[in-house]
Amino acid sequence: MFSNSAYSVKENNKTPNITSNKFALPRSPPRKTKTRMPKISLNNELIEDKSININADKLIEKNARKDKEKIETITSATGHNRSIEDTKVLLNNSLNNAQTMAHHVLTLKKQSADGLMSLLRDLGEGFKLLTLYQCKAAIKHFESKIPKHHLCSSWVQSLIGLAHYELRAYESAISVFKDIHETEPHRLEFMEIYSSSLWHLQKEVDLSALAQDLINQDKTSPITWCVAGNCFSLHKEHETAIKFFKRAVQVDPDFVYSYTLLGHELVLTEELDKAADYFHAAVARDPRHYNAWFGMGTIYSKQEKYELAELYYIKALKINPQNSVILVHIGAMQYFMLKKEQALQ
Repeated sequence: MFSNSAYSVKENNKTPNITSNKFALPRSPPRKTKTRMPKISLNNELIEDKSININADKLIEKNARKDKEKIETITSATGHNRSIEDTKVLLNNSLNNAQTMAHHVLTLKKQSADGLMSLLRDLGEGFKLLTLYQCKAAIKHFESKIPKHHLCSSWVQSLIGLAHYELRAYESAISVFKDIHETEPHRLEFMEIYSSSLWHLQKEVDLSALAQDLINQDKTSPITWCVAGNCFSLHKEHETAIKFFKRAVQVDPDFVYSYTLLGHELVLTEELDKAADYFHAAVARDPRHYNAWFGMGTIYSKQEKYELAELYYIKALKINPQNSVILVHIGAMQYFMLKKEQALQ
């Protein structure tokens, strides 16, 4: 099997020596083999040491990296948790502030709504008293219940002026309406009442100035033509006054006061049938317009139909129980009918 016979001889010779003398010192291996084996083992040891060192370094580095990652993870997690907690705190504070603000706003809205409802209720109560012709009570209510900045408004002052007019306190009514006209010269509402107050007190200059102002402002309003008609009526120019009152009716067929003024002006010119037609037209549009009922009573009084006159005056009095002029006319009709006791009452 072996091509080198010497190698086999050496191997044969080597074996018996080892086996025959078991106390003999073992033969040292050849140098080449001896030197090669330590080298190999040394190299292996070196390689193993080197690989161990490399592996150890890698392990240390890996462990360090893991520790670093753990620290970073813990740190970031801690910071993230803190940021979440801070965010939660901020959100809770924001929600609390929003809820507080919403509650505050809701409270303010409720207070505003309650205040507005209270104001409207007080205004409505005063207006109701005025429509029932409880004029003194209406004035007292407005002056005691309405806040000052609303009491000074032109609308409320106009109602107070109307109450004075219905009480035949024409000077007080003129004072109120004059202030309103100076404050708001373009305001037309209730200016026809202002003109009637001036007519009753025969203030020709003031009435002419008022009529001129309104004509320059708005010729499409029935109030303007009613004021102009009162102006010419005061100057005894009845035909011109009738013309302007008719113009007011044409401009606004639903403006009841113009029918009444036109009817009274026709009574002055003794056109009683035409006057009765306009009074009836006024009542048809507003059954509570006591001036028209009073006008009908005046027509029948002129015709000496005292019973009919008394009937219409009483209708007017039922609407406006505090009107002293109506009471005087009822007393006069009863006197003419020889009802002296009732007339005295």
